[in-house]
Amino acid sequence: MYDSFTSTGTLETDHLVRLDHPVSLPARRVRITLEPLLPEQRNGKTLIDWLRTARADLKSKGFHFRTKEEIDQQVREEREAWGE
Repeated sequence: MYDSFTSTGTLETDHLVRLDHPVSLPARRVRITLEPLLPEQRNGKTLIDWLRTARADLKSKGFHFRTKEEIDQQVREEREAWGE
């Protein structure tokens, strides 16, 4: 009898799961239970890590993020346009 094996991996297609680590079991039929992971559990990265990476990528491609001052100015202009 073999011990059970737990690993994480990526569901690549509806029929293919690529495991993060090799399995030390002989080739044979197995039972697999899939449990989707939350974003912070994927590859050891948290959601905020992913957002920081995405933001850095956009910035490196020339995307301009508005500053607090630019946003505050837009809010002031909108409020002034209300005529109150």
